Amino acid sequence: MPDHILLVCGSLKEQSLTRFALQTVERFLSEKEYTTSILNVGALNLPIFDPDLVNQPAGAQTWVEQIEQASGLVIGTPEYHGGFSGAIKNALDYTKTELWKDKPIALIAAAGGYRTGINSLNGLRLIFRNVYARTINEQAACSKYDLEEDDDGDVDFNEVMLGQLYRIAEGLHREIQFARQLGLIKAITR
Repeated sequence: MPDHILLVCGSLKEQSLTRFALQTVERFLSEKEYTTSILNVGALNLPIFDPDLVNQPAGAQTWVEQIEQASGLVIGTPEYHGGFSGAIKNALDYTKTELWKDKPIALIAAAGGYRTGINSLNGLRLIFRNVYARTINEQAACSKYDLEEDDDGDVDFNEVMLGQLYRIAEGLHREIQFARQLGLIKAITR
């Protein structure tokens, strides 16, 4: 059974640049024979995290189960006011540190401006370091300026951004193989 990669979209917009970037990485991961799924955190319907809440919402359990079943994750976030989305932070607050320990993670940020998104990546990297995840070195910050249209009217990322997104898939693949060799992750059947 192939490893499963969960791609997490922190944008609540249906047609977002974040989702488009995740779909591009998903395409590269499928070439490496991973199974993949994209989860929009908005679909979890999570209220603002309350640590005193006795009964967790159903979406929180679904979220935790999907993380547990994944050999690795790609977290994609839009950048709002110089930081990652509140929807991502809220979803992360519903998880416990041990869920993330040694889990391979890749990061993508999408922003409206030219070459922004780095603050979001740095913020997420700090959080995942704190929960002992294995965040890969490769990352991407994309914007609408990284898109181009071909003669048929199809839109895709330019060659430079496609290269960065491909390297994310390569880096996540490398980290999953390395973590497996070290016995840090087990084969996950889905």
